[in-house]
Amino acid sequence: MVNLKPPNIEELAEVITHVEYHPKRSDVFLFSSSNGYINLCDLRTSSQFGNFAMKIKFKEDPSRQHFFTDIINSIGMARFAPTSDNYLFSRDYLSVHIWDVRNNSQPVQTLNVTEYLDTKLCEIYESERIFDKFDL
Repeated sequence: MVNLKPPNIEELAEVITHVEYHPKRSDVFLFSSSNGYINLCDLRTSSQFGNFAMKIKFKEDPSRQHFFTDIINSIGMARFAPTSDNYLFSRDYLSVHIWDVRNNSQPVQTLNVTEYLDTKLCEIYESERIFDKFDL
């Protein structure tokens, strides 16, 4: 359905990290990307790439940005809430975000599940464990 692969592989800047159809509606799906986006797509609206129903991105506080920001903000997985059509969950390296699709400017809640790793990012990067993915 969606292909982010550029004609020249050296220009690859983003990869799809997870794709999931809505559990109740076959015309809605989402995909997450290594650039930290969740793209909610509605096939009734458009099947053209780039015409997403909604594009969600967590906006990191500029004072907290550092060398590893792009890596740890990559969305490893995003999921629809099993009991509500209004919520999505996303998982990056350090946290889980709960999003309300009716107001997606910021997460409803952020759960810092591996906050203790924040001070060890250099060591984790050197061992390449910073590229590990976590399920929701």
